[in-house]
Amino acid sequence: MNYQPKFNEQKATEVASILLDLKGGRVEYLWLMKMLYIIERESYNKWERPIIYDDYRSMDKGPVLMTVYNLITGRYEGTFWKKCILTFPKKSAHKYEVCLNGTLPKIRNLSESEVSLIREKFDEFKDLDRWDLVELTHRFPEWTDPHGGPSIPIYVDYLLEKLNYSAADIQRISREIKEEAALDEILGV
Repeated sequence: MNYQPKFNEQKATEVASILLDLKGGRVEYLWLMKMLYIIERESYNKWERPIIYDDYRSMDKGPVLMTVYNLITGRYEGTFWKKCILTFPKKSAHKYEVCLNGTLPKIRNLSESEVSLIREKFDEFKDLDRWDLVELTHRFPEWTDPHGGPSIPIYVDYLLEKLNYSAADIQRISREIKEEAALDEILGV
């Protein structure tokens, strides 16, 4: 039952904005990408649900949230993201720098528990640089080295399996997430 959840741009923007604010307003994109994945992974671990609902992929530098990656690289135009977060291309091999577009936006879509999780993970990893985070995420069992080739999908069921959920729990969680996505579509969320 492989599938990817529906992306939530508002929540992705709010999570990224909080991280940027905590880090002083500006970071290398790779640091942000790793932290977003770590938070999303921990959300599944804690609550059986993601925060951002992105398309997870294994890339050379570890697992990423693909839609957020595409927002940063300009392959996807997000209206809410663009209002709050700016991307600056760099000439170095570390292609992009990301910063807040002004001050931290009002947090409207994240729960207090989600904000607490973001702050908790930031506190845990704030002293690691982007390469330390790459090394850390390379040790996650769901990551597969694409050896320079195209990205490899990390399906939710596979991620849950690597987080040690039982087959019955994986089936239940997957069904519930799909039902929530269908309801969101009906309600236009």
